[in-house]
Amino acid sequence: MVARNATGLITVRDPETFKVRRTIEGGTGAAEELAPDPHVSATGEWLLTVRESVPRLWHLPTATLIGTFPHERGLVASGNDRGDELRLVTLVGEHALLWNLDTDEWPEIACRAAGRNLTAEEWEQFGPTGEPYRATCEQWQALG
Repeated sequence: MVARNATGLITVRDPETFKVRRTIEGGTGAAEELAPDPHVSATGEWLLTVRESVPRLWHLPTATLIGTFPHERGLVASGNDRGDELRLVTLVGEHALLWNLDTDEWPEIACRAAGRNLTAEEWEQFGPTGEPYRATCEQWQALG
């Protein structure tokens, strides 16, 4: 359960115990995104919103937008499954896309898709700021 008070404070509560999972100060992008029916991950770490037919994934502790998802206007379904994990389905052209929102799996998926580690240039552009280059995929040789 997600609520926003008059000062803009967002409170994420456990729907059964009503215990506060997370709070976010107002004035952030996430605060403006609260739709009539936002969805929170079982851990309370992720918020999935659909506003003006645009699905967005937020990291709640930092109120950071992780990203949006390809879709065609008005053709989005989101929610939580029985295990309370986030689910998102969008339609693009003639294809229904079922999104894996388990962010713990994303590094492994990216490694399989790329088939290699980041290069030193890619690390500089996309890697963690201020950290030295290192292999990002254990199964591939470092390209530094």
